[in-house]
Amino acid sequence: MNLGHPSSKMRLAAALCLALLLGNLWYHGQQPYAVNLIRPPIDKLVHVVLFASIGTLLWIAAGARRLLIVLGIAVLLGMLDELIQWFSPGRSAEWLDLLADAIGACLGVLLCSQIARRWAPSIVLTPAINTHSDPAPSGAPFPTKSADPD
Repeated sequence: MNLGHPSSKMRLAAALCLALLLGNLWYHGQQPYAVNLIRPPIDKLVHVVLFASIGTLLWIAAGARRLLIVLGIAVLLGMLDELIQWFSPGRSAEWLDLLADAIGACLGVLLCSQIARRWAPSIVLTPAINTHSDPAPSGAPFPTKSADPD
């Protein structure tokens, strides 16, 4: 697994996990049992952890690129979550929840990008032109140098 360059299968899996996570969050968040399920101040920690997960999944699904766009989408998802709560009976939207969502998304994305930088395999560039002075093997398309310079 390479977080620096996730494969297409890994990106698809992250996108599916993200869709399931958001679907569960928004469906169960509107149910009557969600009212006062998690009380303050622990609810802010839950927001941070949840949106760190969302930021991580978004970052992987985006192919470990476009950091600012991923963060912007994560914040928009946090805004949508608060908007859904505003219209849910017994629930309320709070600016501090949105701030906790943004902090969590930043933590998730930045942690993943640091892990990818630190542990991603380094790329070794090889020269495109052979700079060796060895004679080319016989039958090679390039002329060979003679062993005697004179």
